[in-house]
Amino acid sequence: MWSKIVAFGKGVLAKLNIIKVLNTVHDHKKINIDEKELQRIEIYEKLYAGYYEKFHKYSVKLPNGNREQRERLTMRMPKHLSEYLAGLIYNEKCNLNVGSENSSERKFFDEVRSRSRFDLRFNEKLETMLALGGMTVRPYINKRGAIQIGFVDASSFFPLSDENGEVTEGVFVSTSKKGSKYYTLLEWHEWEQEKYVITNELYQSDNKEDVGVKVNLSTLYDDLAERVEFNGLTRSLFVYIKPNIANNHDINSVYGISIFDNALDTIKFIDTAFDAFYREVKLGQKRIMVDRSLLEWETNIETGLKEEVFDSTDEVFKAVNGSITEDGKAIQDISVSIRSQELVQSINAGLRILCFQTGLNTGTFTFDGAEMKTATEVISEKSETFKTKNKHALFVAEGLRKLVISTFELADVTGLYNSVDANEIEVSIDFDDSIAQDEDTQINRYTNAKNQGMMPAKEALKRAWNITDKEAEEWLNTIKKEQEPPETGNPDDYVGHVEGV
Repeated sequence: MWSKIVAFGKGVLAKLNIIKVLNTVHDHKKINIDEKELQRIEIYEKLYAGYYEKFHKYSVKLPNGNREQRERLTMRMPKHLSEYLAGLIYNEKCNLNVGSENSSERKFFDEVRSRSRFDLRFNEKLETMLALGGMTVRPYINKRGAIQIGFVDASSFFPLSDENGEVTEGVFVSTSKKGSKYYTLLEWHEWEQEKYVITNELYQSDNKEDVGVKVNLSTLYDDLAERVEFNGLTRSLFVYIKPNIANNHDINSVYGISIFDNALDTIKFIDTAFDAFYREVKLGQKRIMVDRSLLEWETNIETGLKEEVFDSTDEVFKAVNGSITEDGKAIQDISVSIRSQELVQSINAGLRILCFQTGLNTGTFTFDGAEMKTATEVISEKSETFKTKNKHALFVAEGLRKLVISTFELADVTGLYNSVDANEIEVSIDFDDSIAQDEDTQINRYTNAKNQGMMPAKEALKRAWNITDKEAEEWLNTIKKEQEPPETGNPDDYVGHVEGV
């Protein structure tokens, strides 16, 4: 009861401007972020969803002089781009191996992955990371006391500080609603010298658009601590991953930019051409002008007036008074040919420019007038698409390795797994290169290199089968044993045995 009274009192004081009300998260004194960075993320989100008012809302002047608001159709290229590239970088053929085969480290991390549905969710979140310009991956303790991996989109995480481009401190934002109140939880991750500190703050508002005023955590959570300290960590308990593209809006910013950030004008052009194509087809339908006198008439029972027997929903026939042409014709086909070929060519020109701007092969996306198609042929290792895929994969691989370290360090400090130095745990990441070459080609490549003395056997095994150093060593030992000649007995024993018979 008292908490309700206090909450009500804070609401009154907030209205009187006696206590601070946060309209947005970045109003917080500890969050110093350029407003333009947040505006860009908002634009990315809208384009990824398929509707950005600045691009897709427009007005036209009608023949009667009035103006009509319309929404432009979209090909949703930001979505297609992000989905396509995410599928190249991380898919079902990719392998993330921690520790050696059958090791306790691998077993523990595989359990965390399975519990988190990591492989399924990572591809999905990788797609939104490429679209929004970043994401945060973090290990945490779930309600059952086990470690799980969570994903946070760019719009729900605010970097606070960085070291050499790596974000080391930040705040996570999550929102919820209970009754008529809206709540925002701020989870701060900060370093106090060698100590890693997580601080939780809860804000309450009557308006979902505002963060509101700070309230006790117990208002919404039963067992959430206000402050948690960790000793012995070597890195933060989160990893900020972004596309491997320089932020050309602010070269000093730690924020990433979307893979389509520098192609916004092209995206608008493509949608404009696509909308024009649709309207051209619609307006180019069959049109026949008919003298109204040729139509059948019947008497309306209710009004007593004669009305034409004419399907008002039929867009083909248009009735007019009198003859249609100067020579007295009562029927005239006024259909016009549509410019479908020209518009399809315009759309494909835009798609080629978009591919160039986002680092993909020209022709990756094409439009044939009925549907958009995506190239499926094997991609050359020297192609732009393959280079772009590998370029982004570098940042993803680095992020995954750091995630493994953070996971094992969290497990160690919470007593869920006692490991050796987490930084010493071997991590191998096998990205799918089958888009450029098949598996047999890859195996033959490294086998030939080994046979010609150009590569050690251990390294050839590692690269051909994407295994760790320890696994390659074990394979070599097994191969060596299998190649040793079988042991034979003493010939005299066999002779003696025969003679004895």
